[in-house]
Amino acid sequence: MKIDLPSSWTWAKCSEVIDVRDGTHDTPKYVSSGYPLITSKNLKPEGIDFSELSYISEKDHYEISKRSKVDKGDILLAMIGTIGNPVIVNTEQEFSIKNVALFKLAKSYIDTKYFKYLLKTPIVIRQLNCETRGGTQKFVSLKVLRNMIIPFPPLEEQKRIAAILDKADSIRRKRKDAIALTEELLRSTFLDMFGDPVTNPKGWEIVKLGSQIEELKYGTNSKCSNIQRKEDIPVLRIPNIVGDQLCWDELKYTKLESK
Repeated sequence: MKIDLPSSWTWAKCSEVIDVRDGTHDTPKYVSSGYPLITSKNLKPEGIDFSELSYISEKDHYEISKRSKVDKGDILLAMIGTIGNPVIVNTEQEFSIKNVALFKLAKSYIDTKYFKYLLKTPIVIRQLNCETRGGTQKFVSLKVLRNMIIPFPPLEEQKRIAAILDKADSIRRKRKDAIALTEELLRSTFLDMFGDPVTNPKGWEIVKLGSQIEELKYGTNSKCSNIQRKEDIPVLRIPNIVGDQLCWDELKYTKLESK
């Protein structure tokens, strides 16, 4: 799994450079008001979601915080269900965590943003996938997280990498927003021209699709293979239609049907 690193970089076990902990794995008694209990469902791409919470008592919060007190600047990672979704804690609000990993970086030589991006890379994801346990409810242990092997560049290099990835992420978000605005514009233009197809305010004639086309066919029923042999032709399937584009990756093949 290891790759060649620049001479100034090293490989390090996660626990050697970061204080790695986890939250409670028990289920405290919930109360109507008190301290929020954050679980994996509250970890979102944009940060911690405090909109849907369970609350625990001050006593339970104190007991959990003895070993896993969360501070601003820490990183949280889901350990159960959908493994991952790293989030940087950007609030001073006190809360407890359950089935969530806690990376405390205040006293380490790891840049917070660099490590968050690192947790999303194949270098980490492959290690977690190999060590994930459980059936329908997947989980990864604290031991696995502590034993992760990570690339450890000098601090200034970490900050440089994080800054580049921040810019790339900003561009990606702007592009996503632009696509959403374009789709909304197209929808509005369609409604202006043709009206709502459900309510049909313009009184357009409604006909069956079959009456407007000469011929409608479906795809082949022949057995398809991942391997292309002589005279086989590619078969486009549902996964090959991405948005309004054709994707030519992961094709399957079949023999041309004789008529």
